[in-house]
Amino acid sequence: MFDTICEVTGADPVVSGSHIGRLKKLLSAAEPPYSREEVRRWANMVRERTLTPSPGYLEKDIGSVRATHILPLGKAGGNVRPGHQQNAQRYRSQSVP
Repeated sequence: MFDTICEVTGADPVVSGSHIGRLKKLLSAAEPPYSREEVRRWANMVRERTLTPSPGYLEKDIGSVRATHILPLGKAGGNVRPGHQQNAQRYRSQSVP
């Protein structure tokens, strides 16, 4: 799972190793635990919203991969949960065109 988190977020395992390790532990502790496929699917969903996947965003938003409802269209031009518009705009402004 550690490698998958690095793969989808582009995080440096040396620089961000402790954050990634903590995130791996959290994802494994979920009931049921998140799979590598769910993490990859989450990253694809985030990219479809024109956002940049990051370890912090993964930690906060991974639940959306299991959401059973259709998410509303957000101000950032993608599917963004209510209350997350500011984060979406911030991540969108940080992404490289």
